[in-house]
Amino acid sequence: MLDFSLYKPSDLEIWISTRYIEHGILTPSDLTIKAVSQAFNVEVRYYSGPCFAQWEENSYSFIFLKEDLGYEELRKEFFHELCHPLRHVGIQDSMPSTFQDLQEAQATQFQMVAAMPYFMLEKYEPTKYLHHYLTIISEAFRLPYTFVKQRIEQILRKIHSEREERTLRARTTMKPVIYTYSHATNNLLNQLNRQIAESRSVYRVED
Repeated sequence: MLDFSLYKPSDLEIWISTRYIEHGILTPSDLTIKAVSQAFNVEVRYYSGPCFAQWEENSYSFIFLKEDLGYEELRKEFFHELCHPLRHVGIQDSMPSTFQDLQEAQATQFQMVAAMPYFMLEKYEPTKYLHHYLTIISEAFRLPYTFVKQRIEQILRKIHSEREERTLRARTTMKPVIYTYSHATNNLLNQLNRQIAESRSVYRVED
């Protein structure tokens, strides 16, 4: 099922995970709004209106969260809005709708990997029943069950794709297959692996 040895994290995931580990964010209980916002130098404010982000490049970054949202939903929205000051430029309201849609799609992708980083997920061993596993992950990360399900399904698709690719390559070549990243990504990944090895404590989930 979840064979993380076949999971190839994206450059974005490696960048986020490296930042987390550098700031001591190692477990789901460390993954608080306060800790993450401090790690990325973003100020969070709570008010009665809808969630949004406001920022000026190389100046300030604010995330405004709707104060009456449930805690799990509030966390989910925080990780979505966090993408905008970290990854985007320009004022969304003044952009063509196609660019707005692109930024929202990017924020959704960022949201999933930032809220549930792979290096934390791989510490949890899958249980016999998927529903039980998803419930445990939802409770550990304090995120909505449906959101957790989407993230796990995304991971499963990537694992399946990698497995299929390796099988195909094995059939078409007798030479060893070497799976590589760019030089910069390899440096980040090596740093991340060293930091994980230094700080890891295994979380086992029983059936």
